[in-house]
Order: sequence, then C-alpha cells, then structure tokens
Amino acid sequence: MSFAPTDAISMSAELSRLNETFSFDCLEVQYQAKMNGMYSLKVLLCGDVSCYAFEEAVSHIQVTRWAKVTIESSRFEPLCFQGEVLRVEGASKFANGKELIWIECVPECYDLFVNKRSGIYLGASILETIDRGLTGRFNQFGYQHTTVSKSLRQNDSFYPTQNSMTQYNESDLAFILRNLTEYGVWSNLRQDYSGKGGVTFLVADHNDALNHMGSVDVLTKTNHEGSGIYNGEGSIGGGLPSQVRAIYFDESQNRYVIKTAGIEAYGGSGTGQLDHHCLGNLLTEKQVQHIADSTRDSLALTQYTLDANFQGLALQPGDVITIDSDGKEVPFVIQELSYAFAKGDPEEGDSTQYSQNHKLHGVCLVDAKGKALSYRAPIWVKESPKKAIGSEWVRAYPNYDYKGMMSGCYGLATGEIVIPDELGNIPVQFPYHYTEVCGNVPARYTRVISLSNQGGTTGRSFPVYKDTELQLTFANGNMDYPLIKGAAANEDTGHVHNSSIQQRTHYALPQGQYLTYSNVPGDNNFMTMGAIHAEGKDRSFMMLSNTQNPKIPGSKKLDHQMITNQSHEQVTLGD
Repeated sequence: MSFAPTDAISMSAELSRLNETFSFDCLEVQYQAKMNGMYSLKVLLCGDVSCYAFEEAVSHIQVTRWAKVTIESSRFEPLCFQGEVLRVEGASKFANGKELIWIECVPECYDLFVNKRSGIYLGASILETIDRGLTGRFNQFGYQHTTVSKSLRQNDSFYPTQNSMTQYNESDLAFILRNLTEYGVWSNLRQDYSGKGGVTFLVADHNDALNHMGSVDVLTKTNHEGSGIYNGEGSIGGGLPSQVRAIYFDESQNRYVIKTAGIEAYGGSGTGQLDHHCLGNLLTEKQVQHIADSTRDSLALTQYTLDANFQGLALQPGDVITIDSDGKEVPFVIQELSYAFAKGDPEEGDSTQYSQNHKLHGVCLVDAKGKALSYRAPIWVKESPKKAIGSEWVRAYPNYDYKGMMSGCYGLATGEIVIPDELGNIPVQFPYHYTEVCGNVPARYTRVISLSNQGGTTGRSFPVYKDTELQLTFANGNMDYPLIKGAAANEDTGHVHNSSIQQRTHYALPQGQYLTYSNVPGDNNFMTMGAIHAEGKDRSFMMLSNTQNPKIPGSKKLDHQMITNQSHEQVTLGD
C-alpha cells in the first residue's frame, strides 16, 4: 500500500523527530485529492488496511507521540484513534527524507486497555472477560457486536466469575491480552467504518497457528468446520493412538526424536505422532498432544505442537520439560512457544462457539544436557498410586531442589505431587514444605524465585490461595528491582471493594532472591497484607523474610523494604 502520485494524493508533513523505533513528536498530513467524488484516506490498523471515504477533504491528520490519531473534517465529528503507534513508514520528499505510507495504531476502543478501574483477575474465562469488558463500552457508543455466551471453562469453576478483573490500573481485557502476548498472540479492536457496522475484536498469532483461517473474530459467530484448528481425534495426522516414552536429541540427525509406547517411527523419521484430547483440566498421558515433526529452521530442530487446555497449562520460555525415558530423566528447555485459540467441538455439534480447547504450539525444545539450570518448572504427568482423586493422573514435578514459578503455580520442594485446579493454580490445601519457628509457633510457607533474572515479565501473577493473588512487577521498569503486589478477595464477591485495599502496598524483592510467605492463620512474626475476609474468619496474605530473629533461636525476623503508593492498608507486624 502506498500513496503514490498515481493515487492523485499529495501530502506534506512536518516531522520533528523519527527514529528507528518510529517514535515522534508530531506528524501532520494534508490531503488534496478527490477520487470518484469522494476524498479518501488509508490507514493500516494492526495489520488490516482500513479505507475511509469522505464527502469533502479531510482538513488534517495529526499523530502525536502519545499515540493519538485525530482525523478532522467540517462535515463530521472528529474521528479519534487512540493507542500505541506501531509503525510509520515512507520514502520520498519530506524534510526527514520520508513520505508517510501508513500509520499503525489501535483505534478509539483502545481506552479499554488503559482504564483505571479497580479489580483483580481471578480467573474468569477470556470470553467472559471480553463480554463483560466490552458490552457496556460498545453500548455507550452505539456499537454492535455478537455476545459469545459459551465460557471457555465450565461454570462451576474453582474461581468465581468476576465482573472486574483489573489489576493495578490495568483493565481486565488488557491483563488477559498482555499475558497472551507473551505467547505470541496479538489482538486488535477495530471499528468498522465500511458500512457494515460493528466493532471487531481480532485475535491471531505470529507463529502460524491459525494458518488455515487467519484472524479469529471473537465477537462474531462464524462456522469453522474444516478450518484446521483442533477438531477432535480425527485432526491433523489422524491422531495415532500412542503414548510418549521419551523425547531426546539425536545428534546424528541433528533433531529431536519422540519415542512412543505404541509406535517406534512415524513417516520413517524416527518421530512419533500422538492422539490428543484437550477436554480435561489436568494433563494426562491420554492428553499428551499431537506432536508434529515439521522442520522449524535450517538447523532442522523439530517444532513440536502440543494441544492442551490453555487454562490448565501455564508454560513460558525457559521452563523445563523433564521426560522419564526408561527410568532416566531427560530435561529439555522450552525456547519459545505461543498460544492460540481453538473454536468449537464438532463432536458436540458446536462449530460456532468457543469450547475450552486451546492449542499450545511452536514449542521449540533446546537440549539442556550439561547445563546448570536453576529455573525448573513442572509440567509433566505421572500416575499416582497413593490416592484416588477422581482421576488417576496428577501433575508431577522433577527432582530438583527448588522449582521456579510458572504463572499460577507454586514453587515446590523435591518430589511432591500436587493437583492443579482448572486454572493451573495449586490450591492452598497442598502440604507446605518449608518450616520455621516463629514466635514458638511452627510456620508453614513456600517460596517464589524472582523472575527478574530469568526473563521475568512485568505483571506476572502468583496466586497465594484461591481468593488471593500475588503479582510480580518491576520498579520503574527496572528488571533488577522486582516488586511484589498482593491483593485479597473473598469467595462471595470475588473481590473486596473497599478503600482499605484499593491501593496496594508494594514490597521490593532483590533480583534473584526468594520471596517467602505464608497464608496460614496463626503464624507469627509475619507481615500481613490484604484485608479481613467476610467468611467468618480472618485470612490474610503474609510475607516472611529469610533472616533470623535473634530473640528466638531458629526463628525468622521480619526484615523488609517497603515501597508505598499512599496505601490505605494497615501493615501489622507479628510479635
């Protein structure tokens, strides 16, 4: 797309600054041409070309570095597109040597992403979040959209559905989409000015997970039969019934090989392809997903495709998959991955609504042999003969002294098996594995490794128990100074809406250090953070330092650095 002279469009602009990241102070363009009786303007919004036709000339377009695009004309109200300006490109005769070709930004609805409502994300489905977050806004502006009513998760979820899931001046939709972005999924809200009307919410990814259908229109029901997205056992590769035995790196082939219990080779390549079932909340060997042996790059590293429940599998680059191969544990590091949506379940006759199936794809495993990896994450499953929990499969953890934190999971001690809930979070009822004496009372607590030196991301969330959440952010964007934010909610309302916790107290966590905490009532010498719950008893988030209390041998002393943002909370120290 280009505003070439043949388009009869001439432009002039004043550009005070434009660097390699395309940030700028001000850009103003004049349009002088008239085509087919209408003046026209082309703008690229997050990958989609939008054409606008006006009955008279647009007086000017102004784009500021604050990512606000305003189009003005005497015949209509100014159109405002507010959001992040992603790209400005061009070539020709401007003062800076460039001619504007397109502007990438997100449109007027961007204020959904930057509002400052108070709330906390506790696990409602993405579709519920979108519906709740957008319906009121669309109605306010008279936009039309189709409500997607089917939840990504069952209604009797471990967590209550929230009307507001905002964290710390971040909208609920922004929170979800930001986390999806970590896995290569992008999204866009766009108002349709072509005459069809409505606002479209688009979700797609950069790694070709939706290669058969392109962007997913979340707010409009469409038929996706034959789309190539997950559609049951008969999907890609025919779903060969087998189980994974090992994944290893074959130096002679310079590629990863998957060995299965029911098949030794697939396509003559020494790799296996598995059937996949994504309807459960726990990962089992029966849920071990389709694994593709497509070549990823010139190094012939295999790209594995794993279909999994999005809410039940919280992976991120750097996590380690440990495979038990004939009694030998083989670790692999996930180099990169991304999530994508899957629509419908043809077996249920449902091709127009979202099911809870999702696809985790593009998992590139890097050989970890010989590396001293301190950040380990549990994702594999093994049979547990000890107790029946309604399922014979549970999530198992490799044998390492400490486990790094994944989103929504605790770090655990060696060899323990716990059961994640529908979000992949581990309930508070699991045994605590570190003990200290605090005020002559045994204290139970677990610990979180700071992600700042493992590629941590601002806003990473760590639930403490089912109605309290802990968030890791970074002071002024400095990855060397991570901050811990805590918030409390109750089972009845899902969130405590009162002034005492509207603003949270922040606690600094040095890079690479441990956060230790306990939420056990009665534990002493802790710092409480949060609020009294409306459940007939007090339950608070607590934090414990790792320094001794000299008054009580063997105990811990509260030793913390507190950063406040005019918090109304009462911070209470133990005896």
